[in-house]
Amino acid sequence: MAELPILYSFRRCPYAIRARLALLASGTVCEIREVKLSAKPAEMLALSPKATVPVLLSPDGRVIEESLDIMRWALARNDPEGWLDRSDELLIACNDGPFKHHLDRYKYPDRHDADPAEHRAAALDLLRPLEARLLASPYLCGDAMGLADAALMPFVRQFAQTDLAWFDGFGKDAKAAAAAMKTAVGAAPRPATALPAAATATPARIKPFPTGRRRSVESAMTTTARVPREFPSTATSLAGQKSRWSWASGMAVPVTGAVSGTVSAIPTASPP
Repeated sequence: MAELPILYSFRRCPYAIRARLALLASGTVCEIREVKLSAKPAEMLALSPKATVPVLLSPDGRVIEESLDIMRWALARNDPEGWLDRSDELLIACNDGPFKHHLDRYKYPDRHDADPAEHRAAALDLLRPLEARLLASPYLCGDAMGLADAALMPFVRQFAQTDLAWFDGFGKDAKAAAAAMKTAVGAAPRPATALPAAATATPARIKPFPTGRRRSVESAMTTTARVPREFPSTATSLAGQKSRWSWASGMAVPVTGAVSGTVSAIPTASPP
C-alpha cells in the first residue's frame, strides 16, 4: 500500500492543473508522477484503463479518475481556505461541457475539422458571464478564491494561451470599457447625503492572467515530486514581474511568501 497519495499528472493538462491546485490548497503531501502522454506508464494504465490524466491512487488503495473528484477528495480532508463553500455547479458544468467543446475546436481546428474563429467567438460568449461576476467581486463566488475559480481557471488559461496577443487585446478593451463606466458613474449627480461605504458600488479591477518565465526542457519522462505543503491564497489571482513559473501548478505564481516542502522532479514537458 502506498504511504502517500500518488498523482499521475501532465503539467499542461487543465484537468490535471485543477487537481494539483486542490492538493496544494489542502496541504496534501503526495507523490506526483509526471506522465509522457506518448508513453504512458503501465502502472497507470493498470489503475485506470481510460488512460487519461489525472489519476490519483490514495493510501487506502482507492483509485480516483476524475479531476473534480480528486479536488473534492483533497478538500474534504482539509480545506483551510474554505474552497468547498465557494463552488458553483452550474458554472463548472458549463465550463466542462459547452466551453470545453468550443475550446478544443478553437485550439485544435484541424483535429476537429472546425472553424477556429467560430468556436473562439462561441467560447468568448460563455466567458462574458464570468467577466460580469469578476467586475462585481474579486472571485467568481465572492471575496475569496474557491472551488469554482480553481476548477475553471486552467481552461480559461488554455483559451488565452491559444492566441495570447488577441486575448490581451480583448482584455485591454474590457479594461477601457470598465474605466469608461467608472468615469460615467463618477460624473453622475450625487445624492445630498453620501451613501455608506458599504453601499457604494465600485467597479472591480480586471486582473491579468498569470504570466511568467517558461522553462525549457529537452525531453519528457515519468518523474516523481512532492507537492509543497503550503499554497499562497493569492497564487492564481496576482502575477507580475516578480512571478515565477510553477512546476506544481503549470502557471505563473507570484513570490508572495515562503513555500515549504521538497521537490525532487525535473519538469518533464515544455509549456505551450
